[in-house]
Amino acid sequence: MTKTRNTASRLEISDLYLAVFLKTKYQLKILDLKKEGQRLTFVFDINGLDGQKLIRGFYSGHDEVHANEFIKELKDMKALVHNF
Repeated sequence: MTKTRNTASRLEISDLYLAVFLKTKYQLKILDLKKEGQRLTFVFDINGLDGQKLIRGFYSGHDEVHANEFIKELKDMKALVHNF
């Protein structure tokens, strides 16, 4: 189950693929990583964007990213996760 928390300036995502998508699509800055048990949560600066709208774009399939950019970011974020 994906865990999310949303405020006006921060969005917390525990789903790696959603986090990769948001970072790739919107170039969101990672503010922090939080470890909660076995789960790692990415904390993004959304700077007033509607976090729920960003998430809906991913799950609805309406928002797209280039596959090569997604794969590159996925590799980078997996390395971040494994080295945390």
